[in-house]
Amino acid sequence: MKVDQSILLAKAQVLRRIRKFFERQGYTEVFTSPLLRSPNLDPNIGVFKVEGEQLYLHTSPEHPMKKLLAKERRSIYQLAPVFRNDREDTLHRKAFLMLEWYGVNHTYRDLMDETEALITTLAKGKFGGGPGLQRRRGELEIDLTPPWLRMNVEETFRRWIGASISDLRSEEGLENTFSRVGLDYEPEDTWETKFNMLFVHCIEPRIRGLGKPLFLYDYPVEVGLMAAPHPKDPTLVQRVELFAGDLELMNGYTELTDPKEQLRRWREQWKDPDVDEELLKALPQMGLVAGAALGVERLLMLLWEAEEISQVSLSE
Repeated sequence: MKVDQSILLAKAQVLRRIRKFFERQGYTEVFTSPLLRSPNLDPNIGVFKVEGEQLYLHTSPEHPMKKLLAKERRSIYQLAPVFRNDREDTLHRKAFLMLEWYGVNHTYRDLMDETEALITTLAKGKFGGGPGLQRRRGELEIDLTPPWLRMNVEETFRRWIGASISDLRSEEGLENTFSRVGLDYEPEDTWETKFNMLFVHCIEPRIRGLGKPLFLYDYPVEVGLMAAPHPKDPTLVQRVELFAGDLELMNGYTELTDPKEQLRRWREQWKDPDVDEELLKALPQMGLVAGAALGVERLLMLLWEAEEISQVSLSE
């Protein structure tokens, strides 16, 4: 692939400005190994195993960064190439660059503030769409001017589907909701699969048309594997995602630090999970911390108004 020099230079400038932003916030940049003895446990992400070795390429630097947090107790960030054994399309690559950061004494609400500040700072840097804070995604113009929209998951389901999360926890409620929106599910589908079907078909199309970035927060515990419980509702977790048009840009949460609860959730997903015992031991030592992951190529797509991720990727 012939690299467009403007993209090459823009990406270098974005990385410099990301580093400058986090340094000003008091974060320390770190580098951790992309090789793991235990894979990242997420049922929705494919993992590459190193042939002939009991090693895996990381899908994010989450595990080693949390172990480092337990030892150092300081806010850290990393720009890491990551690898996911999933199909490629206009928004997904098997290898891409991830920005991941963990703020000590932070919650998921701090992550929203930091992400909004970071992206608006970059957008003002005259990348791609010009010096203003408007960017186009297809036919839609997205206004990046703060403050951005913030909605909890319950609110979106009530507004756009006409059902509450509690309605989905009964078979009758599920059947009624799916019938009303014209979708079907299989009896063997997990609750998470059913939730995701409703989200993809009924919530995401509404998000795309908002014209502003949206922070969506307070997810059901079933879709927040490593997120801390909500202080007022144990069926929810302190997880947040950022959407801008058709782009999912950031996923973050206040970290779950209870090793027994973490192990219980893993075992609910897998009968015999390949557990990272070192990570479990590290969790209680982290204290209050929130972590987020942001795809750098997705961010470039927004800033540069690129239609496909291949336009801003510098690898084959």
